[in-house]
Amino acid sequence: MKWQFILSVASLMISLPTQTVDPEKWNTVERMCGKLERVEEIPVKGTTAAFTEKRQPIKKADIRLYQRGKATQCCGAGLLVAETVTSRGGDFIFRNPAPGSYWVVAVVDGKEYIHAIKYAPSTKDKVEVNCADLLYEIKKGELQLGRMITVD
Repeated sequence: MKWQFILSVASLMISLPTQTVDPEKWNTVERMCGKLERVEEIPVKGTTAAFTEKRQPIKKADIRLYQRGKATQCCGAGLLVAETVTSRGGDFIFRNPAPGSYWVVAVVDGKEYIHAIKYAPSTKDKVEVNCADLLYEIKKGELQLGRMITVD
């Protein structure tokens, strides 16, 4: 009886459809701008799994934009598209890049943090995205893309 139960559970798990996450969709941005922040998780006293986040904008960081192809590694010299520096508040913008796939590289304290994105400009029928809502976060030693979402 026990084996029949294990066998039926195993066959059920095998028959379930697998879902894959499309990183291109998750990392698609409508504007080529954002805010660079350092995010530190601080444990909440008296708990074992709760954290608060301490956010700090990163000023005067170099932000580089490289072309990204399916077979290309980041960041060959010939693939540099644009470069800018973050403001006091960590803000940056790349003006008029072509739609496509890119590497965003943040250089902070001599270390490069790399993240792959796809740029697909927003159309007029979509809600306009603010640059401050696109958060490029250095968290746990990695550059991650986040979004600020405001609920009315």
